Amino acid sequence: MKKLLSILSIIMCSLAFSQNTEFSITDEGLSKYVIAETKGHSKEELYNKTIEWINRSYKNPKEVIKSTIPNDYIRIEGYSDNVFKRQAIGGTIPTGLRYQIEISFKDDKYKFEVIGIEMKNTLFPSYSSSPFTVLNLAKGNEYVRKKSGEFRNSYKNVGDIPLFFDRLNAQLKTYIESGVSDNKSNNDW
Repeated sequence: MKKLLSILSIIMCSLAFSQNTEFSITDEGLSKYVIAETKGHSKEELYNKTIEWINRSYKNPKEVIKSTIPNDYIRIEGYSDNVFKRQAIGGTIPTGLRYQIEISFKDDKYKFEVIGIEMKNTLFPSYSSSPFTVLNLAKGNEYVRKKSGEFRNSYKNVGDIPLFFDRLNAQLKTYIESGVSDNKSNNDW
């Protein structure tokens, strides 16, 4: 019995201290953050590489960067078209997202935290005063989910949202580790 309790306590401790490496959707909504391990990189190097990645990845990097504390964190706001498709009468509607991400740095790792997501409002400007609507994926939001927790028909494809943020984080990590951006540039000129 003592061995069983010891094994269970070890498993529980390891689960409690395990860190998220991929985004997911739970009853609480989109997972808040992931931790990316980057062995051999100081927090200063991670900060500088992230600034470089933003400059290479975004069309208007000065508008994307909303706040920075050198060598500590960067907050960005971006927009991407067609992150997920919403069901509508007669087909699907590609839906864009405006997102806010905070990237915090420690030696050998960084935290990639989604602090806000808003979906493009397809009713703007005809029937709505705002071009974006806050997208809350939590179970209690009956506009997006049924009482059972299942997503409503028009939101069945929100599973693409965590994949979008996983890809974005993977692009950053690849750039940090190799210095190569996923954005193709023509160096053969």
